[in-house]
Amino acid sequence: MTLESGGLGPGWYYAEGDPPGTQRYWDGNLWVGGPQPIQMAPGVASTPIANPELQFGEPAGYLSRVAGFLVDISFYVVLIVVANVVDFRDPLGGLLWLGALVLGLLNIVVLQGITGQSIGKKLVGTRLVKVQTGQPVGIGFAFLRILVASFAGAFTCNLYSLIDYLFPAFDSRKQRITDKMLGLTVLSGAGGPSDAQAAWIS
Repeated sequence: MTLESGGLGPGWYYAEGDPPGTQRYWDGNLWVGGPQPIQMAPGVASTPIANPELQFGEPAGYLSRVAGFLVDISFYVVLIVVANVVDFRDPLGGLLWLGALVLGLLNIVVLQGITGQSIGKKLVGTRLVKVQTGQPVGIGFAFLRILVASFAGAFTCNLYSLIDYLFPAFDSRKQRITDKMLGLTVLSGAGGPSDAQAAWIS
C-alpha cells in the first residue's frame, strides 16, 4: 500500500517494499519506525510514536556509555604506551602502533558495525543501532561515524569532540550530536524485546 499520496489517518499499515506479513506505523504524513510483525502490531494506533527508537529498547545511560568507551580504548592505549616506550621508529614499536590501529578498526568499525556491539559495549550491555530499524549500523556507518566526529573535532580544535561526547548526558534521547546527524542511537540491552518495545507494540 502506498500512503504517500495521502488519504489515510495515523495507524499501522503494510508499507510497500517491506517484508510480507509486516506493518509499520503511519503518522498521517510519514512512516515512523521499522516494520513489525502483524501479530505484534496493534490494529489501530491512537497516537503517533513520539520516539521511534523506543520500539527497539531504552536509550543507554550515560555512565554505561562512558564505561563501554573506556573499555574500548583501554587495549588501544596500552599498545600505544608500550609502542612509545619501545620507540615507534624501532620495528617492534612500529608493529605495536600498527597493531593498535588494526585492533581499533576491527573492534569499533567491523565488530560494532556488524553486531552493534564493540567489546566495550558488549561488556556493559549496550548496542549501536539505526534509529528507524533497530538494526546494527553496518561497517560503512560505523566508519562514517568516526570520520564525521574526527573531522568535526579537527576543525574545531576538539571543541566539537568534547561537546559531542558530553551531549548524551543532557539530551532527552541520550544521543551524541554525530549520531543525531547519522540517524543512529545507543540502546541498552543485547537486542532482545524490551519492556519499552513491548509497551509500544502490544
